[in-house]
Amino acid sequence: MSVLATYRSGVKAHGVRAIATLTRYYAARVFGLLTGPGRQCPLCQSSVREFRPFVEFQYGVVRNRATCPGCGSLERHRAYAHFYREFIAANFSPPIDILHAAPERSLEPVLRSFARRYDLTDYESPPPGHMQLDICDPKLPPQSYDLIVLNHVLMCVPDDRLAVRSLAALLRPGGAILAGESIFRGKSTTSRAEPGYGGRFNQYGDRDLAERFAPLQATIVDVAADVSPEDRTRFGLADHETLIVIRAADPASASAARA
Repeated sequence: MSVLATYRSGVKAHGVRAIATLTRYYAARVFGLLTGPGRQCPLCQSSVREFRPFVEFQYGVVRNRATCPGCGSLERHRAYAHFYREFIAANFSPPIDILHAAPERSLEPVLRSFARRYDLTDYESPPPGHMQLDICDPKLPPQSYDLIVLNHVLMCVPDDRLAVRSLAALLRPGGAILAGESIFRGKSTTSRAEPGYGGRFNQYGDRDLAERFAPLQATIVDVAADVSPEDRTRFGLADHETLIVIRAADPASASAARA
């Protein structure tokens, strides 16, 4: 699509404010091509002068150095991929069975490389090859998976506690749920009506997250904490991208709590 056609399409879909947003986008692209330090995508191995900006028309936001032109991955996808490789290798003996809800295309090759069975699911209008699944009532056999992955999904679920309990029932012993979500440090979780987010928007805080999903164990992880600043820059990883690791409660801990 030409630049002019992009402007026309943007104005048609989002109104005249899209002109300013797209102007910032193209300015950032040109600046990146002229001054970019050189980037490498750890997902598709593309080497580029600079990652492309990412536009959120709804908010008029242009996020610089975000999108890989090769695979379309964003900063958080590249950070998640780094964590998946480390976590799966440390906690499982691949191949394993994986359920990926609302799957991101750029992350599929990483997860497939560890999978014996890799199931994709969407709640609304699943494309070919995807299951239609209500994560609050999945109607799948217990202990079907070793790992369940879902990113920026729980924040849109009206009853996120029920969703987590229902998904946890699908895990085999030693299994885990990896839920990528933004976490506000020093805050409690809030929930509000939000039509654009499936009717409900959950903003998670670290003060009460463990209690929210108890008796399951929920741990907050900074997924790229062990990556050097130089590699964060080279790979375009998000700073402080968080993910919730959810597991069944340790039997010894549960017994102590009941006592």
